[in-house]
Amino acid sequence: MSRNASTNPLVGSYQTKDGWIQLVNLQSERFWEPMCRAMGHPDLIRDERFDTPMNRAANGRLLVDLFQQEFLKWTTEEWIPRLDAEGI
Repeated sequence: MSRNASTNPLVGSYQTKDGWIQLVNLQSERFWEPMCRAMGHPDLIRDERFDTPMNRAANGRLLVDLFQQEFLKWTTEEWIPRLDAEGI
């Protein structure tokens, strides 16, 4: 499935500064807040565009783009402890 059609941007492959990360967070509600913190964007937790699984699905393309921009800032090895610290 193309990331452009994703109904859950917490699932998919994202390019990092030097490689790739594969997310498989099927429980969007459970992993939303930890993902925002790992991304360095706690402001997104209560953003009305993304505050429910339905809103995240409706704005999936925007989130995929935002996640991709953030993942490109760090290497894969730098992302692993950030994601691990949030239980992702």
